[in-house]
Amino acid sequence: MTTLQENSRIASELQAEAPRYHTRAMRINYQRTCDLLLLKVKSSILRTIYQMLTGIVSAANTTNDAKVDERVKLALELGDPDITIDLREHRSGRSSKYDTFWKIAAQFLAGKAADVVTAVDERRHDTVVHLTTAISVNDLLNQIKRECPPETPIPSAQWLRLQFWPKNPTRLSSLQFTGLLPLKFMIQTRQLRAFHLDVHYASALFRYEKEFAVKFRKITNLIFLDDKHRCKVGEPGFPIAAVERGKKVMVSKDTTFAVADHDITKTGIIPSVAMICNIPESINGDFYAGKVHIGLKDPIFQPSSPLRHATETYHLLLDEELVDKPVLCLYTDGGPDHHCTYTRVQLSYICLFIALDLNYFVAIRTPPQHSWKNPVERIMSILNLGLQSVGLMQTEMNDDSERLISKCGTMNEIRKKAEENPILKPLKTFTAASETEMERFWETIQLVDDSVTNEDRTAEHIKQRPLLQKFFEHCYTARHYSFTIKKCGEPGCTICRPPRCLPEDFDQLHRLLDPQPGEDMHYKSFEELYGKETTEDHRPSLKNNKTKTKGKMKFIRVKHTMPFCPSAAHAKNVGITINCVECEKPRLLISVKKLTKKDKTILRRFLDTIFYTCGMSFHNTYDLAMAISPKQHDDTENDDEGDDQEIMDVESENKNERDEPEDSDNEDESGNEEKEPAEEPEKEEDSIRKIFSRVFVNDS
Repeated sequence: MTTLQENSRIASELQAEAPRYHTRAMRINYQRTCDLLLLKVKSSILRTIYQMLTGIVSAANTTNDAKVDERVKLALELGDPDITIDLREHRSGRSSKYDTFWKIAAQFLAGKAADVVTAVDERRHDTVVHLTTAISVNDLLNQIKRECPPETPIPSAQWLRLQFWPKNPTRLSSLQFTGLLPLKFMIQTRQLRAFHLDVHYASALFRYEKEFAVKFRKITNLIFLDDKHRCKVGEPGFPIAAVERGKKVMVSKDTTFAVADHDITKTGIIPSVAMICNIPESINGDFYAGKVHIGLKDPIFQPSSPLRHATETYHLLLDEELVDKPVLCLYTDGGPDHHCTYTRVQLSYICLFIALDLNYFVAIRTPPQHSWKNPVERIMSILNLGLQSVGLMQTEMNDDSERLISKCGTMNEIRKKAEENPILKPLKTFTAASETEMERFWETIQLVDDSVTNEDRTAEHIKQRPLLQKFFEHCYTARHYSFTIKKCGEPGCTICRPPRCLPEDFDQLHRLLDPQPGEDMHYKSFEELYGKETTEDHRPSLKNNKTKTKGKMKFIRVKHTMPFCPSAAHAKNVGITINCVECEKPRLLISVKKLTKKDKTILRRFLDTIFYTCGMSFHNTYDLAMAISPKQHDDTENDDEGDDQEIMDVESENKNERDEPEDSDNEDESGNEEKEPAEEPEKEEDSIRKIFSRVFVNDS
């Protein structure tokens, strides 16, 4: 009986896969019937419909019919009837127009490009990354154009892109690619941005600063400051890609130039960017025009600090001969070196105020996780283009220095070795402020209080300096997102110096105001508030803090908009990977807190019951559905018939037990669930919910 069923199944499969042929008379009758019932239908469309309905594989009558049938089939699959007209523009009569260009492009990719570089990938689980020679289609087109003779026809960038390999060959759009060039082009997905309660408030404050700069543009310097991400430098002979994770670019299929990964490096370079803005004549003008200055720092011997930034700003204004303007406005990203509520940052600003003899100084920072609002961030994208295809490595030192450095694993250890061994002290190879310049710059604050030392970094230290405390109370105003210093203007004042600007200009200088809400759910304009006394009582985060209950201090935090926890990037806390069933690539499971041995056992057992695909982050997915039990999965592998109907829905089983308390005694019995998993399924499901409330997948 089994043999007959098997033979019947094989016969039915062969019958379904066997080619079908119809006689010419059958096709002629079909076409005549359609001509009577359907008016003005092309014969090529009728042939395609007939082939799709009957499944015949008969060859076309002529070569032209075969080409037309392919075009009609492509138009039907893509759902675009205009594609037929587009393809006619590239008929056989014009096929050789760009042959010279394609030939030179192939030589360029096989020769010059392959020798320099090829791919930039996302390093799923390799120990190397690859550099690239072309960062865009237009860049590749221009590079190949330079290799072509003067009269060579050059295709458009879009037509060049269609000669690549498709990035996803399973989609219908991949049919538009010819695959003439062994490349594919992929674009990085947009980065997610977190949300903060004070975004609107801080944006209004920044607008006030710009309007203030426009109002006093003749006596004001407006500077945007920011540090670029650290560029890591590899060991001798092992270059490191300057940009850790750049955009997706041209990807060659052959030779690659490999550079070391970013996991472990001792040295690096930190580019500091300062843009002196050309203040426009109106608030609607361009605030992105100006002169950009870039300084390179050694993070080991020249770490970023508030005093170093202030010293560099001071020398920058001296070099540009801008010290004659008595008003200075700064806008920073609010990092630890620019956070205007930190005492050490405020002291560096006071040094800058005294050294430049300013009449008015104001520094504003961006809200947390919104450094992209800083106009100087636009320069970073240009710097990233320059850092593409660049690998950095340090030159080899003498044997004694290399032996000392080989024993150091962190920057602090290298600094300690440098103190013990002067041969490791760096030469002055960067334009960053030196220690001597910083010490001289710090001496300016001693004009206010000569008892101030470099160790005075906190508010408690300031309270022990009466003269400096008096200067604070007399000249400065601190807010959550701004820091302002202004001279009083009194001729006989012994605390601050006389103003340098004209009296009529100084009389119009008022402290930068705090945003105040209007009637239209927007903050009031600069003209409406300037010159009035304001407070930051309307700052959203301040009002949110005031709503805390004094007993338990409970408050609701505004959650970010990311589909995962941005701070839970600790793969070592889990130590488990899960493979995608489609691409078969492993994905790291991460957690902000370390999992217990029991939680790892439950997690591994549960991961064996699901089919994971890329794109799932496991954020709040403790109610995963369609999970197959391990036993059922094993039975399915051994069963030839593949019965897929035994599927359990975890969500329906967990629906009624979500709010039940968890048994605390169950935590101490590590082997209880492994020995008797069938006795307490509800508790194990609750544990799964608890685990997936803090475990995510690194799918970046």
